[in-house]
Amino acid sequence: MITVRCYADPVSPYAWLGLRDLDRIEAAGARIVMMPVLFAGLLSAHANIGPAEVDAKRRYLFRDVMREAAR
Repeated sequence: MITVRCYADPVSPYAWLGLRDLDRIEAAGARIVMMPVLFAGLLSAHANIGPAEVDAKRRYLFRDVMREAAR
């Protein structure tokens, strides 16, 4: 059996959208191991800011997440 490690930030809207398909990976015979990460912590460790902290990127991110959720 193949083991797939899935690194995801539980507060990320993109992670929530992507995690909906994990059951298909498991149905194909893989074992899913969830590895929660804090995206903000990763950004901070590398002296970077997230897209939600930049006004134009935040507006785009929210529109894009809604588009993806509708799709």
